[in-house]
Amino acid sequence: MAWTWDGESGIERSFMEFDLSEIPQNAEICYAYLSLFANSTTSSQTNSSLSGPNTCLSGE
Repeated sequence: MAWTWDGESGIERSFMEFDLSEIPQNAEICYAYLSLFANSTTSSQTNSSLSGPNTCLSGE
């Protein structure tokens, strides 16, 4: 994420780690799903009040 905090530019990055050790080495993976969500009871982040497009690019 790139943003400006009190006039200072900043970048935040996230890291996700997946434990795939239980998948056999010779396994054929036909499909996989990834769902991302936030726990609203523990998150202190709020949405921006800015307007405009919030588009996403797919790697497909």
